[in-house]
Amino acid sequence: MGSSDGSAPRYGEVLRNHLSAAALGAKRESRRQGGGLSDDPSDNNDGRHDADQVLRDLAAADRGPWDLLVDRWLARAHTAWPATWITDRDFITDAAERIGGREEEVSVEGWLAFLDTIVVEDLYLACACARGIDEALVAFGATYAHDIRRLLGGKTTPTFDELWQEVHDKLFVAGERTPRINDYSGRSQLKKWLRVVATRIFVDLKRRAERRPESHDEKDAIWELSSGADNPELDYLKRTSFTDFKRAFEDAVADLRPDERLLLYQHYVDNLTLEQMAGLYHVHRVTITRRLAKIRQVVIRDVRRAFHLQQGMSPDELENLANLIRSRLDLSLTRVLRKTPPR
Repeated sequence: MGSSDGSAPRYGEVLRNHLSAAALGAKRESRRQGGGLSDDPSDNNDGRHDADQVLRDLAAADRGPWDLLVDRWLARAHTAWPATWITDRDFITDAAERIGGREEEVSVEGWLAFLDTIVVEDLYLACACARGIDEALVAFGATYAHDIRRLLGGKTTPTFDELWQEVHDKLFVAGERTPRINDYSGRSQLKKWLRVVATRIFVDLKRRAERRPESHDEKDAIWELSSGADNPELDYLKRTSFTDFKRAFEDAVADLRPDERLLLYQHYVDNLTLEQMAGLYHVHRVTITRRLAKIRQVVIRDVRRAFHLQQGMSPDELENLANLIRSRLDLSLTRVLRKTPPR
């Protein structure tokens, strides 16, 4: 953390410059969407002047208050979590990118007052998790797993492991979309933000479960889920090459490393919980969660790749295919692994 005599790096200017650029972008975008700006710079003299003033006001502001603000931020963050997780510069840069511009409040004093309300402790943890810091991910699980479990309210469908795995995938795994943890900006408590995200996931898992067939036998019941307007991806596959899709999925699982297939088998067929698997491998539950998430992403990636080569699908069609795989991945893996257990 910086000191007032300048002997250590000070990052107030880093924060100020990132936010001023974001404020400029936000104001110009707002004017453009509202019809106040066109794409032709010659049409935007007044709007450009107003937007540029935001940048000038922040950039010209005395860096002293910004340095003091950053010092307070770092003190709070490092009191809550280890300072070794992220460098000070990286944290301030990540935080500024997440907070972005505030077109409705442009005064320097307003900015500083607003930034003092940021839940810095939670933002630091989120930034560390987004960077894949193992210790941060373990701390995240230890801090919020109980809150996720409470969402179930005693219900058994989905299970806690299913819900936790899905939350982990959405928050931390880079797939077709940016991991959701990058959306957290510290404007509210991470606990409250996470509850909103997890509740949506819980509702989605519950709806999926209600559409599942009761039979999981060799008749491949998973592939015969109801079709219609609510299942465009499934209808598309039935119209094209259902057999190719099934073969691509089975090949993707078969191409996994033996240790990866064993991990999947233990979880989906042997029904070992994350805690049981963590004990078996002498690692933390979060480590098992991450390993499963990575393997799942490999399967989805390989199916997409194989089906694209076979069918020549467009990007939109590939995305629909990925959505189908994700929505039925657990049952799909169970079916395939039961047929070909690891040796």
